Amino acid sequence: MEKLQRFSSNLWGEDFYELNEYLKSCNAYDKPEEAKLRFIDRIGVNQRD
Repeated sequence: MEKLQRFSSNLWGEDFYELNEYLKSCNAYDKPEEAKLRFIDRIGVNQRD
């Protein structure tokens, strides 16, 4: 559960393009057999707060 919270706390951005690029860099669109999900902590102001 902690991993899910850590990952979802980084899902923010000014627009779809920014969030989409972040998800690509985390391998979020890849099949689990093809790539491992990367946890990349983002630096900045969380727009959801």
